[in-house]
Amino acid sequence: MPIKSIWLEQGTCWEFSGIVTSGDIKQAHESFYSDSRSDRARYRIVDTTGVTRSDIKDADIVKYAACDYAASKSIKILKVALVAGTDQLEDHARRFVEVSESLGNDWEIRKFHKLDDAKKWCLSDGRIDA
Repeated sequence: MPIKSIWLEQGTCWEFSGIVTSGDIKQAHESFYSDSRSDRARYRIVDTTGVTRSDIKDADIVKYAACDYAASKSIKILKVALVAGTDQLEDHARRFVEVSESLGNDWEIRKFHKLDDAKKWCLSDGRIDA
């Protein structure tokens, strides 16, 4: 299974591994938004350090950034930490941030190279419990 979703008290961490497809991203989003805990989540960490290859296309990045933008209208406070394990995933994260900003998403979205740095950033205002 290329994705493992771990719920903590105030948020979730998605751990991706192996080859990641658009279907895997769709599954993660559907799982998050269909869970009542998403309404009160304060962070989401997307850890791709275990990914060996991504089959994600630019259209997928735009689609999921738009999905999050729509969700940002009801989930007002959310930090999204994108942890990129490869240059390709760094490019994906950069594009996701770019599209999210262009849409006007009010969530705080940042990219990181290390999971610990992402956790520290989420912890910076006491909102993470990992």
